[in-house]
Amino acid sequence: MLTSFCFDIEPHLIILKSRGYFCSVEEKKLPYKVIGGKPTRVEYSADDVFAKIKQEEIKFLDLQFTSLPGRFHHTTISSNTFTSDQMEDGLPKLDGSSIVGFTSIDDSDLILKPDPNSFAIIPWMTDKKSARMLCDIYRGAGRGRLETDPRGICLVIGGRR
Repeated sequence: MLTSFCFDIEPHLIILKSRGYFCSVEEKKLPYKVIGGKPTRVEYSADDVFAKIKQEEIKFLDLQFTSLPGRFHHTTISSNTFTSDQMEDGLPKLDGSSIVGFTSIDDSDLILKPDPNSFAIIPWMTDKKSARMLCDIYRGAGRGRLETDPRGICLVIGGRR
């Protein structure tokens, strides 16, 4: 089994120890913004994300995900090519054989499914305004979520599918 233990340290964060590595995974309650000195939950729908992209003149979207050992990865796309279908169905943008712990080369076509609740503008990208979204990892051809996606593992172990 991939996990040696998993436990809640706060209601909104789960820590997973897998093969000697710690990785934290956000659940759907995040992100938060600090308003009046207190963290306040922020939720975005797909429509909210597209409105923000237009309103803030976002040029690029950074689609981010974590590998099983806890390394952070990303791929960047132009915001003007991003569609509502891609938000709902995901983007076939990932070769899983190039990510440690994901897939073998003969089964490597994976899909990045953006989480609209994780949308955030990257403040230091000012000349080519960019935003990011955390992504869930799915297998291609409708075969479901990748079993070694750290966000998915923590949701299953935490009973929050």
